[in-house]
Amino acid sequence: MQKYITSLLVIATLLASSGVNAAAWCQGNITNIVVHNNGAVNIYSTWRSAWTVICNVKTEWKDVPSEVCFTWFSIANTSIVENKTAVAYYPAIEQADCATMDLNTSAPGPGYLRLNQY
Repeated sequence: MQKYITSLLVIATLLASSGVNAAAWCQGNITNIVVHNNGAVNIYSTWRSAWTVICNVKTEWKDVPSEVCFTWFSIANTSIVENKTAVAYYPAIEQADCATMDLNTSAPGPGYLRLNQY
């Protein structure tokens, strides 16, 4: 019985430390924003230093409804105009992937976009 409990604890520890709970909070400035005629909202951020789609104002994109996308566009625009940092939460990538995530429409869908006071 003791061996069974020890084995169970080892397995539980391995599962808890795996990448199953991956998440990233990508933070920095949004320096450019463009909305394409297909509705894709593309930002250029200091955490990626490349163009990344965050949502689509015409249709749901990667579980982000178009109604939410309008709000995110406003947050991104405010980040640029007021020179404030933003945070994009990505539930499906690791923190280190903020700088290397896929570009444009291949990028993962964010869980939220937040504007910081500073």
